[in-house]
Amino acid sequence: MQGRIVRLSGQPHPVGSVAFGASDHVARVVLTSMKFDPDIRSAANIRYTPDIIRIIEDLLLETCSFDRGNEPPGTRTMDWGVAFCCRSGVPDVIFDRGAVGIEPMVRILGQDPQEVAAIIVRISNRVRIVHERTG
Repeated sequence: MQGRIVRLSGQPHPVGSVAFGASDHVARVVLTSMKFDPDIRSAANIRYTPDIIRIIEDLLLETCSFDRGNEPPGTRTMDWGVAFCCRSGVPDVIFDRGAVGIEPMVRILGQDPQEVAAIIVRISNRVRIVHERTG
C-alpha cells in the first residue's frame, strides 16, 4: 500500500511515496477528529502491538481505544471509533485491537505532520531501547 513503511532486512523501507489522500482511513480519522477539535489536522497509523501500547502509556500520551465489536450497524468504523474516543477531547492516540479479519491499528493524531512525526519518533526510540535490552 502506498505510503506504508515496512521492515525489510531489519531496516525501515518506504513502499511508494507519501501522497496526500493516499489513505481513506487516515483521512476519516482527521476529518472526524476535526469535528471535536478543529486544530487537529494530521494523523498517521502505526502497527499495533501490546508492547507499543505499553510504551505509549509510559510516554504519558493520552490514549483511547474502541472495540470494533461494539460498532453499530450501518456506521463506518473510523467515523464511529474516532467519535467514540473524542467525546471528551481528542487524545494523542486512538487504537483498536482489530477483529476477525481486521488488522489492529494505532492512530497518532496531532495539529500538523511535524507533531505526529515527533510522537512516532519518541515511540520508535523507546521501541529500539526495549529491543536492545531484550536482545
